[in-house]
Amino acid sequence: MTDVRKYRVKTRLNTTVFDGKGLMARDALKQAEAGIETLRDELESALAESIREIVEAFGPGAENREAQDPTSLYVCVLAVIDACAIVPASGLDKVAHSLCTLADSFGTNGRWDWPSVDVHIATLQLLYSDRTLSTAARNTVLAGLAEVNRRRAVTSASVEI
Repeated sequence: MTDVRKYRVKTRLNTTVFDGKGLMARDALKQAEAGIETLRDELESALAESIREIVEAFGPGAENREAQDPTSLYVCVLAVIDACAIVPASGLDKVAHSLCTLADSFGTNGRWDWPSVDVHIATLQLLYSDRTLSTAARNTVLAGLAEVNRRRAVTSASVEI
């Protein structure tokens, strides 16, 4: 009868993990958070500036907003998404992503849906300016925005048919 032999190959990963010199996930996360903290002021001003640009160019009081290119809205909103790392769980990233989807649909069908844009911009402003909202209140605001998007999708589908 043959004896079964087991060979344990020492890989570099195995050696790094168990020799105590490797970087643990919790330590990597702490380093990433510290890195974001060093950029906090810069990201905060970029976030405020991006939201201000969106309001000035596409908000309800913006002059000649109908002539604006959806691509410029998309670019401004992407800047919001980039800067959202400093406000995790704020919902700003979800609103910005939804607004990107909305801008993309404008580019595709060639029609602006200004009431939907206004709701998205108001939601961005609310979530940015009032960071003391409870998680439940924030989720309620996001659920309302999702309902606006759902109704817009149903309405645009019925119009295009």
